[in-house]
Amino acid sequence: MRKRLLALVLTGVLLGLSACGNADTEESKEAGNVATEESKEATVSTQEAPEATQAPIVGTEESGEETASTEMSQEASKEEVPEEIPVPIPDVPLSVVMENVFEYYYEPGTYNLLMVGDYDGIVINDGDYSTLTDAVSSFQIKQAERYEKLQEQASADFQEYGKGHFAIPYKYESDLILCRADELVLSVLKSEYIYEGEGSESYCFESINLDVKSGKEILLSDVITDVSQLSGILENELEDTYLNVEYDSEALNKLIQATVQPSGKEGEKGLAWTLGYKGLSVHFTGEDIGWPAKDTLQITIPYSEYPDFFASDYVDYLPEEIFAEPEGDYVHLLTDSMDFKNVSVVDLYGDGSKDYIMIAPYGEFEYRISVNDQTFLLESMYFGKAYLVKNDDSYYLYLQMAFDNDIRAIEMFAISLDAIWYLGNRGGELKDFTDPKHFVIRHYMHMLMSTYVVADCHIGADGEPVLSTGAYTIEPREDGILYDYVSLVEIPAELVDEQGNLLGTTYTFPAGTGFTLIRTDGETYVDAKTGDGKYCRLYTEPAWKCDYRPTVNGLDGETCFGNLGFAG
Repeated sequence: MRKRLLALVLTGVLLGLSACGNADTEESKEAGNVATEESKEATVSTQEAPEATQAPIVGTEESGEETASTEMSQEASKEEVPEEIPVPIPDVPLSVVMENVFEYYYEPGTYNLLMVGDYDGIVINDGDYSTLTDAVSSFQIKQAERYEKLQEQASADFQEYGKGHFAIPYKYESDLILCRADELVLSVLKSEYIYEGEGSESYCFESINLDVKSGKEILLSDVITDVSQLSGILENELEDTYLNVEYDSEALNKLIQATVQPSGKEGEKGLAWTLGYKGLSVHFTGEDIGWPAKDTLQITIPYSEYPDFFASDYVDYLPEEIFAEPEGDYVHLLTDSMDFKNVSVVDLYGDGSKDYIMIAPYGEFEYRISVNDQTFLLESMYFGKAYLVKNDDSYYLYLQMAFDNDIRAIEMFAISLDAIWYLGNRGGELKDFTDPKHFVIRHYMHMLMSTYVVADCHIGADGEPVLSTGAYTIEPREDGILYDYVSLVEIPAELVDEQGNLLGTTYTFPAGTGFTLIRTDGETYVDAKTGDGKYCRLYTEPAWKCDYRPTVNGLDGETCFGNLGFAG
């Protein structure tokens, strides 16, 4: 998945209507030590459950707690599931992949690392979408100029301030979030972070909404009937969504005006907005509306609650507020925030009934996960996104947990109309998660060194992710060093080919051999490429299992390579 798109300088960043913010303190990027790879499991009551799963949890009413469980139980079907009934929603033939680019920028003619780029690009895979592909490429090419300017600024700062100024290189990071992709709309949100030396950071939301058939940009005026109502609706939703919210109405109106009637002035900010299946969402940095600068906020205006506000074919085909599942397997984003109660109305099994999925904070460091009237209490401090997944006629909830030290974890549940089972958790971040048969997991791992790894995955028969190739690919180092380690002693190792297949030959590498780590299964081995072009397998184990003192092919790791590069 690490392919360069259109050239080294071409970013996979979309130029859209943006809402940006700045902060004065450097974002911490150090992961630190991880005490364990797994989070604590909630203690729950049990009853009989299908084999190899935890028992379904029966929902209970807490005194004084607002709940929709009574309504949920009335609406949910407890009868035998009938054959699927067609629903009035188009197929979703549009296949969209976010491909990542990771690159270094050095001062020309030197080994002075000035900037690290880590960004996503959009690739349209299937069907005849030439106009859409042209539109996406056009936006990406335009945005390449932004990245080039950052490179030029880094070079200029190097000439002015010298090498010492780049002890921590400049960074350009962007993530693309696919909000909707079907035969009508491609809607993508981009979150951006730029670091240009101490005291200079910026955060930004940008978005793009495209008509899939024509490739034309969808404007707010194409979706809503009366722009003058937008400010009042957003203020109502802000106050309903966030407790004790403080915002600047004038700043909010300024963002709206810049979106509807842009002046063309450089640096002008507008709304970052996306079209989802349930509503139109607006994304803010805190600074945009007078909230603490590092906070981010999302407001969703449901189509069902404001029927007269929306007048467009882009929303009319949706059956009320229900997410009517398409045929076959799918991944559906329920929410990208769990800081407040989120109730999603879906139609599981396509039987025409309303099924309720609720995710909400519950006490201190707990979240309540409910499907109709069945509830699970999950112990966790942080949350990222929630996905509804259908795979081979089974349903799952995937929760992306995001911790403040850059560590990511995935909590997994199996669900039905009247039960929820906790499947467990695993480390990693879900990427390109739009198809249960093809997606990517990015993980911070400790195999001979602390580093990020990526793997192509699919959901297995037990509902948990399976590595499609059996191994993770180790991302390259950010510091640009040629070899991860140079051996201090002779190291015997089994040879493998470039794809990681054992060749049945053992070779003893002499002291002074350079090793670049390229692949790992995360449990028993790391594959490396050596300075003489050979590939070999180094048998080891996760550092947290051995007090960060692993062995390498039976030899002490530090005897082989000196100090190992573990975070913290």
